[in-house]
Amino acid sequence: MLSLTYKKAFDEEAWQNDALLLQERLRVVTGCNHVGVIGRARKSMSLVGDRSYLTERLNVVVDGKLETFEYRQNEGQFSQPNALVNQEMLTWAVGRVRDFDSPKKDFLELYCGNGNFTVPISKLVCRRTLATEASSKAVECANWALQFNGCKDSQVVRMTSKDIASALFKDRLFNRLSHLNLDEFQFGSVLVDPPRTGLDEDSRQLLSAHVGQIIYISCNPESLARDIKMINDSSPNKIEVHQLVCFDQFPGTDHIECGVDIRISSIGK
Repeated sequence: MLSLTYKKAFDEEAWQNDALLLQERLRVVTGCNHVGVIGRARKSMSLVGDRSYLTERLNVVVDGKLETFEYRQNEGQFSQPNALVNQEMLTWAVGRVRDFDSPKKDFLELYCGNGNFTVPISKLVCRRTLATEASSKAVECANWALQFNGCKDSQVVRMTSKDIASALFKDRLFNRLSHLNLDEFQFGSVLVDPPRTGLDEDSRQLLSAHVGQIIYISCNPESLARDIKMINDSSPNKIEVHQLVCFDQFPGTDHIECGVDIRISSIGK
């Protein structure tokens, strides 16, 4: 899939003709049967091809066994930029949640995107999964991935982390959660994968009240350190960092992806 972005509006008919020629050249050069070409200008989009998404296959290794999952990556939506490193991240996250010994077997995820972490953890580890994402297109892709990969008792709802925190704290009722009984969920593990700015205040409050495991995926060590300190300062419980790992998701840059396994116990500080 090739996405071309223009500063000014273009003649759509002329663009389509040129894009068809480009599409055929790309098929010859790449050997791909399906090549999509997308043109974007302000408030307009033109498409040559049958879809505006790609299907990606990622592998996760559990106990030496290779598990393969399929995802939809929408054009214009966030996705993990480095597939090989992403597979290492998925294997690590699944292993950490799997090794966490807790009677609470349900899984909560905030900022789930297209279901990158949601799918393997739901399929391989947890009993039930509730994940949230603000983007409607990402929610659509995530629910597709859960269904396609056979993840039972798992779903993604279009909600901000602020709203899901309000729902779990029983501050507000939401129609989009009316089909769920939140009191039935027992969340042992929570995974968050926020943007570079880090967690919002409502997410930090939710994690401060959590007892169990937190898997924090971060592309900004500075906001990660800030959030862990703020969660620790506001939580009445004992917080321990069990493992910190780094993934070179962005080779050739000074950016680094981190994964932290945090355990919170109710014995107090």
